[in-house]
Amino acid sequence: MREELYHNLYDEFGQGNFSQAHPNLFEPLMNSFGRPREDDINPETCHLLNTKINICWFADGLHYGMGGMGALELAIPLQQRRVLAHLRRRGLSEEMVKFFVVHCELDEEHGEGWFNAGLPYIRTDEDFQKIFDGAMRMLEARAGVYDGILKGILSRRSQQQVKKS
Repeated sequence: MREELYHNLYDEFGQGNFSQAHPNLFEPLMNSFGRPREDDINPETCHLLNTKINICWFADGLHYGMGGMGALELAIPLQQRRVLAHLRRRGLSEEMVKFFVVHCELDEEHGEGWFNAGLPYIRTDEDFQKIFDGAMRMLEARAGVYDGILKGILSRRSQQQVKKS
């Protein structure tokens, strides 16, 4: 399991090329939308980060971590493909959308890797239930991020309408 976590982190940090580290790939896109602001951070994103940290450190146990990380990595390409298609329709360059391209390519492999690495540790129905619970916990935290983003967009639109009135 440590090896799978290493592979995930190695890819996240650009496979040894810091300019290709995922935060560095995401930055040009964020800058094109006016740079992130401190008030862009929402509680839902903090909750996802805390969930990831807890699960990555296997604080609740191996099975919860395997389920959470495996489900997250398998779900990301499905989500990112939709975002990528929208950004391309909006005319953004391939450099601007590279963050999403990379995640569509790598994360299915990561998700399968988490589950394959953990197969020898699934021995009982209780083990499987813990994997399922970890997966649901992570996916619910991820869905919460989208809910938080939508809430922020709607709030800003509402504030703009009030200012115009």
